[in-house]
Amino acid sequence: MSNKQIQSIERYLEDFGNKGYNPKDWRKYLAKCINLKENYIYSKDFKNANVCLLLESVIHIHHKYLKSYKLIAKDQQEKAWSLIIDIENLIDRIKPYLLKEFSKYKIDIIEDKNKKIQTLFPYTHFFSTGFSVKSYKCSICGETISMRNRCKHKTGHIYNGRWCVWKAVDMTNFDHVAIVENPKDKRCIITNFEGNRLNFSIVNALINNINKPYLNWDLKWSKLRHPHKFFKDVKESDTCPCGSGLTYNDCCMKESGVLRPHVDFDFGEGFCTKSKAVKYCYSKPKLPKKEKEHVMSGVILAN
Repeated sequence: MSNKQIQSIERYLEDFGNKGYNPKDWRKYLAKCINLKENYIYSKDFKNANVCLLLESVIHIHHKYLKSYKLIAKDQQEKAWSLIIDIENLIDRIKPYLLKEFSKYKIDIIEDKNKKIQTLFPYTHFFSTGFSVKSYKCSICGETISMRNRCKHKTGHIYNGRWCVWKAVDMTNFDHVAIVENPKDKRCIITNFEGNRLNFSIVNALINNINKPYLNWDLKWSKLRHPHKFFKDVKESDTCPCGSGLTYNDCCMKESGVLRPHVDFDFGEGFCTKSKAVKYCYSKPKLPKKEKEHVMSGVILAN
């Protein structure tokens, strides 16, 4: 089987983000890549099968990256967040095998932007589910994985054109949902707090100024004094909006403004050297107090 077919897929991936590239072609090249992989597996050419599997993952990364920007523009930030975390997981998966090719396929750009855009979302706490799994099954050999039994395959590794994953079997005792800061799955998000959707103003501001997702944009977080007029509803005895834990009266009320997180964007012209007027009054959600009941809704996933 000619490697020219693999080379055509590689050239397609190298053109992502370039002038003349048609993102609608991804389905055609994805199908081509999968068919090649299956043919190589059938003919026991596992070296090329592994190459196709990795290229298949690269296609998915680029597609999810472009789609996440479109979803944000359509005010579907929660769906975009799920894709952003999928991208992070896919990049971590292929990195041991394809790190030297990251710049060739612009994966290094996507990884950088994907990490930075996450900081603009209002997610600081996530749902974490409590359940028991009796055992897992290896996707490669089908053996049951338990505390006492392990097969020779390692999850996250490639074996003859296939990724090894452990599939949960007999999930039981689904008994609680906790709120945590560092979850195993960052897709389990809080979408609604006390009847209100979370604030996506900052990530929207970024997307509204980007014509091409592969543009070399950058961002820089700092802290600025936000005018006290932004916090008219905060009483002197209330906790200071800066997050110090002190009362407003004992903290920022004595200053020229409330010290809040602030982000500046660079769209190719450099960061502004002069402080501009604060555009965003952005408050990330706080961990719900134990002594108070809260109404929340969100997305919980179980793989």
